[in-house]
Amino acid sequence: MNKNINKFILIPLINLIIGILIIIFKGEVIRWCAIAFGVLLTAQGIISLVSDAKKKSNQNNIITFDILMIVFGVLLIVFAGFVTTVIRVLFGIVFILYGVLKLMAISNDKDNKSALLFVFESVLLIIIGVLVFMDNKIIYIFIGTLLIIDSIIGFINYFNKNKNKKKKDVIDAEIKVINEEVSE
Repeated sequence: MNKNINKFILIPLINLIIGILIIIFKGEVIRWCAIAFGVLLTAQGIISLVSDAKKKSNQNNIITFDILMIVFGVLLIVFAGFVTTVIRVLFGIVFILYGVLKLMAISNDKDNKSALLFVFESVLLIIIGVLVFMDNKIIYIFIGTLLIIDSIIGFINYFNKNKNKKKKDVIDAEIKVINEEVSE
C-alpha cells in the first residue's frame, strides 16, 4: 500500500474512533485531548531545552521559547477542565454569533429565493451554539454522529476509488495489448 492510500483510510478511521469516543464519553474526550496536547507540548519543550543545553546554545529567545512550551504544557495538563470549558464557551459563542449574523444578512437580502433554507440553517446554528454553550450532552452525540457519518463516507470513497482504479488498470492493460497487436 502506498502512502496516499494510507492517508485516505487513516483519516476516516481516526474520525470513526473519535466519533465513537465522543458519543460514549461526551465532554471528557475534549479534556483528554487538552491533557494529551499538554503532555506533548511539555515533552517537546523538555526535549528542545535539553537539546539546546547540549549544544550550549546562547540564544536566550530559544531557551525562553522552550521554557514557555513547558509552562504552557503543564498549565494545559493541570487546568484541562478549565481549558475545555473555555473552548466550549468560545465555540458556543461563535456558533450563536454566526447564526445571528447569517439571520441579519438574510433579512437584508429581500430577493433571496433560498431564504427559508438559510433561516433554518441560521436557527440551527444558534441552537447548536446554545447547546454547546450550555454543555448539553446532546451536542456531543450530534458531533460524534457527524464524525461517524463522515468516516463512513470516507470509507466508501476510499473503496470506490480503489475499485475504479482496478477497473482503470484492467482497461489500460487491455488497451496496451490491443496497441501491441495492432502495431504487429
